[in-house]
Amino acid sequence: MNRKLDATVAAALYNNRALARLKLQQWLAASTDAAAAAGLRPEWHKPCFRLAQAQCELGAFKQAIATCRTGERLLEKVCALAVQCGGALLSSSGAWSSRAANAMGAMRCVHCSC
Repeated sequence: MNRKLDATVAAALYNNRALARLKLQQWLAASTDAAAAAGLRPEWHKPCFRLAQAQCELGAFKQAIATCRTGERLLEKVCALAVQCGGALLSSSGAWSSRAANAMGAMRCVHCSC
């Protein structure tokens, strides 16, 4: 495996463990794992939201807001790409892939008043 793939896999593992630790209310451990995932894949929005949730639970509200805003900016980039490449996100059957549907749904939430 190359280093980029190793970092991608490691980030996914840290991110998944952060989610598990959030569900177990292990806030400090969750924040450590989410921060590790974000460090390995700084362009990925998911670890930011996990880290912000852990920071909030730890009472670090200003940090949580800043982290969440970083995640929002990253998500907006993903959603903009989904809109630009909308035709490419169609599956061979012509239906939206689940990833495309998730990205488009997130875009609507970020950009509308709901």
